[in-house]
Amino acid sequence: MGKSELSLGFSEFGYEFKDGRHRYNHDRFFVESGGVGVTIVRGKVCVQNGTDCVDALVNYRIEASQTLEQKGHHVATPSGVDRITMQYWAEDDAGNKFEFEKIVVTDGITATVE
Repeated sequence: MGKSELSLGFSEFGYEFKDGRHRYNHDRFFVESGGVGVTIVRGKVCVQNGTDCVDALVNYRIEASQTLEQKGHHVATPSGVDRITMQYWAEDDAGNKFEFEKIVVTDGITATVE
């Protein structure tokens, strides 16, 4: 058995200012392309250039060569200009443990994935 290849993509970001925060609405797409099923077990999102984080245990299952689409997500930051980190930990069906992350840079209205 090989090793899972997992990537994270986003739909186009929407923007709104709500409850004193810049909110970037989007859908997330976890794509497994290595042919080995995988479970994401932990997720962490940090705003304000990494100083304000939310960390949670999760159970997101992506079957081999499939995509998990999560609709209606958002990240929110009090800073107009920010560097938001989305970090995940996973274990595939072959027992391989790994982590990956995406960086989203904001300028007050738009969000761009690095």
